[in-house]
Amino acid sequence: MSESGSIILKSAYGSTSISDFVSTIGGIIGAASAIMQSVENAECEANVDAPKYCDSYKQMATSNTYYSILPAIIVPARMSAHPPTLTIMNFVRHGILVKTPYKDVYVYIGGISKDWRGKVSRLTVYQGGGSFTFSGNLNTLKYLTVEDFPIAMIPLHGSTESEFVNPPCPKCRLTQKQADINAMTKVITEQVGGSFSDFLLTLAKGLKSASPATVAIIPNYVPYILEYIYEDMRGYNQIIPIFKSSDDQYYIRRAIHVTLKAISNYFPVFNFAVSFGLGSLSQYEGLYGVTIFGNGLYSSLCSITNPILNDVTGNLRLALMGETPLIFGAPIFDDGVCTTYCTGSYNLEGFLSPSSPASAVGSVAGTVLQLSLVTPPPNSYSIQDLEAYAQWLGVVENFRKLLSVVIKVSAVVSALVNVYNMEEEVAEDVINSLDWLGKLFENDVDTIARKIYDEINSGNHDESSHTDDEGRELHNAYLCARFGICG
Repeated sequence: MSESGSIILKSAYGSTSISDFVSTIGGIIGAASAIMQSVENAECEANVDAPKYCDSYKQMATSNTYYSILPAIIVPARMSAHPPTLTIMNFVRHGILVKTPYKDVYVYIGGISKDWRGKVSRLTVYQGGGSFTFSGNLNTLKYLTVEDFPIAMIPLHGSTESEFVNPPCPKCRLTQKQADINAMTKVITEQVGGSFSDFLLTLAKGLKSASPATVAIIPNYVPYILEYIYEDMRGYNQIIPIFKSSDDQYYIRRAIHVTLKAISNYFPVFNFAVSFGLGSLSQYEGLYGVTIFGNGLYSSLCSITNPILNDVTGNLRLALMGETPLIFGAPIFDDGVCTTYCTGSYNLEGFLSPSSPASAVGSVAGTVLQLSLVTPPPNSYSIQDLEAYAQWLGVVENFRKLLSVVIKVSAVVSALVNVYNMEEEVAEDVINSLDWLGKLFENDVDTIARKIYDEINSGNHDESSHTDDEGRELHNAYLCARFGICG
């Protein structure tokens, strides 16, 4: 994949364009009978595995690994003078949050809406009741994404009240089943001479006899969002309300942010998924995978631990809604056995991504089964591997630049609190009101903190008293600290 926007799918078997991969997906859909055979086999396995998953996750919910199973949800927090029309299915995406070695610096990896690109200047991610932010300009998502590609990685500043634990390690030792699939893959690849597209098609044709299906689960908050925001707050109105501020920027109503923050601390629901062939290999070989998941609220597992499912599935207006595209970007976990440098009993298989064309391949117990891509995860959560992942996505230079910006932001917040005795919550609000890619942040940490402090403590004045870009940027800090207008 390149920063010019040409999307190339890379693997150990070579490269193919996104258009070639789409046609390949069409071939896989054409092998529907083989796919359904795998689904039927996996459904039997799921009846055994689902209680194990549910019990394991219930235990995690009371331990210090709670954060590791929570998906993150991302929302556009500040938009341009021509904001996108936000609907209930298009104003949130799912992903994961990764803690870096730097104080209060995290990285979101997951879904975004293509409609946000070039229109959103501030993004907020919620996980575990905490909020994490990148506050830039309209180029932020252009820097960090390739056009029309559904997965992004975004450096963020934020903090949590509880101990943060990263998601399950993505690079783990193969289970015996996955090792068998790997061996089959090698044979098929040798037979087709190493062509990636031919490899996929041959694998699809081999599904009926091999049935390499692995049960996986997709944690998400779709039912909560539909009930608490779409039903309770919006009265089934699909449009998310936004308002225009005095600075000609647009914002989602605060009540919705408060609700999303609360939702992010709830026990997620888990959708059943079947990853076959590549889906089980994506995290080992750097391949795009394929998965089939239940695209409907009836497909959620662990209903006993998620009482909301009883409310939602009892409301046909909600229960009959699909979960795409809200659920896109969500992590997919399977039950591989980890190596010594990774804890827990679950692997991060990858991120649920839209296929094109989107296709239903059948149904199980009344739930529509959706065929989707699995975008592989980074090899680990080290800075080195995160940068390698950014390289693979085609955004490495911009990722490094924005990561360094967020590291500086964290240092400025610490200076405001420790040197200038500002309350931490106020310092966070003030810093989030600023453009981190603007003129102010071209200064060093001490200078930025001092200028913010001086601006906040200056006499009453309006923005017209500032004659340069840096001064106008600083005025936002003044409005936030003095009048609570934090944007």
